[in-house]
Amino acid sequence: MSILDVRLERKALLDRRLRRCHACPGMNVRGVTDAVPAFGNVLSPVVILGQSPCVSSAEKGIPFSGEAGGKLDKVFLRAGVKKADLFILNATNCHPEGNRKATEEETENCRPYVMEYVKLVKPKLIVCLGSDAQAVIFGRTFRASQPVVSLWPGFKVAALGVYHPAYFLHQHDKEQEEEWADTLAAVIRRYWRKRG
Repeated sequence: MSILDVRLERKALLDRRLRRCHACPGMNVRGVTDAVPAFGNVLSPVVILGQSPCVSSAEKGIPFSGEAGGKLDKVFLRAGVKKADLFILNATNCHPEGNRKATEEETENCRPYVMEYVKLVKPKLIVCLGSDAQAVIFGRTFRASQPVVSLWPGFKVAALGVYHPAYFLHQHDKEQEEEWADTLAAVIRRYWRKRG
């Protein structure tokens, strides 16, 4: 069995566990607060970690399928990669009803799944989009000067905390959005070249 086959098999098992999880009251209810497993290339050197799935993502079963995902797709295009080339997941795996922000408890309950997915992929870079993603990787005391994190003994990974793309759906600062997109694309491109 190849490394790819082993990782795909492990991902399928983890996806099934996630779809059966009911650790949070009212979450993972079919058609209301569906779980959205990770998506993409299990051999990717880059993991994209978002906050929680939106309605579109819950319906399609793929993270970042809504408007914020459209902004990310443009970043990926600038970086010269496809969405499916990367490994993408959320800090909270279920869609919070009414598109509300996930609670700390919900995010903490999902943390073991996030860590298992990251352990499966073994990326060189984790891009944390928004405060919930940053809290899962860096802890609640995130500092921008903390570019490398040790997630478990013997495994260090570069990590970058940036605005979630949804921020730019509400803050219409085109200059800031362009800077965000250029920086993010450059970092993804740099680490994408380190694959293999």
